[in-house]
Amino acid sequence: MNYIGEVPPIEFFDGLNSDSYNSYKNSYKNTWDLKSETLDYNLLDCKLLHKIMYSFGVMIFKNYKINIDDVVSTPSLAFKIYTLIPQGEGELYLCLKI
Repeated sequence: MNYIGEVPPIEFFDGLNSDSYNSYKNSYKNTWDLKSETLDYNLLDCKLLHKIMYSFGVMIFKNYKINIDDVVSTPSLAFKIYTLIPQGEGELYLCLKI
């Protein structure tokens, strides 16, 4: 975790072609810092997850008037939505009907 030095070889990067790797490597003029890169990655990952959860929460509230903060899991959310569907009516019921 405390590695500071040259960008690691391409073998350490899954699914990255040589052009992308060279572009990435050339963006570092001095040294590459694993700890800094890991922290930056985690920060961006958390920001993205927050945006996804916020958008999902808005969509669920808009369509079903359920606050996702009031449910503890996806199955419990699905069950809450299912109980809102009048039995035998609507497009959603027809999709769920077995």
